[in-house]
Amino acid sequence: MMVRVGFWQAVEMNPVEPQDQSVIAYAKRALVLDPNDAYAKQLLELGVQGGKYQVEQAIKSKDFVSAHRVANAMAQLLPGRNDIAERQKDIADYEAADAKPHRPKPTPAPTPINQRSGLSPALR
Repeated sequence: MMVRVGFWQAVEMNPVEPQDQSVIAYAKRALVLDPNDAYAKQLLELGVQGGKYQVEQAIKSKDFVSAHRVANAMAQLLPGRNDIAERQKDIADYEAADAKPHRPKPTPAPTPINQRSGLSPALR
């Protein structure tokens, strides 16, 4: 018998990790027994939503290691889902955007000085 849970309960019940004890894995096992079980399908989607929520929170706190870990676990549990693949790409995009401001800016080339006036062209 499946116990009915809501979204926040699914988030608190480990939607993705550990993989073998996650809400997603539990729902998948139920769907193996009865592929038409509407509640198991709903629970599976709640688990996915919970995993996405965890990824979003990790991105907000710039914890990209955790974001990748959760997204990769979801991808292993549910291979072939486009929404999860898109989330993995989003993480990489946010991570790259976060790294850009920290890169040192190249120093500009020195301005040549006019030998006759002693001024650079920008100051004339």
